[in-house]
Amino acid sequence: MIKSKNSYHGSGASTATSRQKKAGRRLLLLCMIVATAALPAAAAADEDGRYRAIVLHEGGASAQSAALSPKVFILDSRDGHMWTWEQNARMNGPKGDLRFGTTTIYQGRLKVGSHMGEVVEQNR
Repeated sequence: MIKSKNSYHGSGASTATSRQKKAGRRLLLLCMIVATAALPAAAAADEDGRYRAIVLHEGGASAQSAALSPKVFILDSRDGHMWTWEQNARMNGPKGDLRFGTTTIYQGRLKVGSHMGEVVEQNR
């Protein structure tokens, strides 16, 4: 059986082109993997230290232990959002009964100033 030039796929030129395409795809895939692996590290570096958590002591008495009912103030130092998180908080159940659970309450957002020491809001 005689094969025509057009139907024969084993020529040296087409094999070399196929190898180049495969090498190009491998290189592209490798670049994508490296770039994808670097993104979380860069994002983590930017986000490092963004959220600050401060344990709140009831009534300002620092001698009291917060182990039984911890309450934490959380600050987003980049955007100024604030929350309080409390474990074993008293809550009203759906039927009006008293129960305990964990709560996260949004406290609002701080106003941003332009320089240190600036008074951003003053009540008269």
